[in-house]
Amino acid sequence: MPKPKKTDPEKVLTPAQKEGAQRLLERKQGRNWLKLDKGDGDRDYRPAESDAGLAMVQAMEATGMPDLDAASKLIAQTVNATADAHNLKNANAAISMLQGIGPQDGLEGMLACQMVAVHNMAAECARRAMITERTEAADRYIQQSTKLMNVFTRQIEALQKYRTKGQQKITVQHVNVGHGGQAIVGNVHQGVGEGEKK
Repeated sequence: MPKPKKTDPEKVLTPAQKEGAQRLLERKQGRNWLKLDKGDGDRDYRPAESDAGLAMVQAMEATGMPDLDAASKLIAQTVNATADAHNLKNANAAISMLQGIGPQDGLEGMLACQMVAVHNMAAECARRAMITERTEAADRYIQQSTKLMNVFTRQIEALQKYRTKGQQKITVQHVNVGHGGQAIVGNVHQGVGEGEKK
């Protein structure tokens, strides 16, 4: 991907784009985003943060894990489930995806790691389907990508269900009441009234 030319953002961004950029910056504030640097080996990474204490907090916050060893393992698994994982940009992209999910505990961290892996595999299968010249190979890649995308959708649903403890919330945004009609606002409980048989 070519690097964009540096321009004055005040001259380029529309008001809606500026508002979107501001929301993104506000979302990132207050979070210690983990970034990786190259380590000694081909697929060996270490936190870019030089302060060991802050690096430890970043790793645990990125994964939702309360333990540094578990957090380190999850980070390694997330990076290694990425195509071309020896590329530092790809490794950091995988970690950013993990952090974008925002795991709040170890279970969410493990699910987020799996979600990143499944997303990467689905995208890789889709890419291969587009570049192959063999129809049967393209069909196989499309089928595999579709299956993986369905898994990803189920993972999102599982994460939402876990975060809401299985509760569903329905918000009614519009209520139309016709002429002479009545609307009740509040909690309505249907039960047996006084004097009625149970």
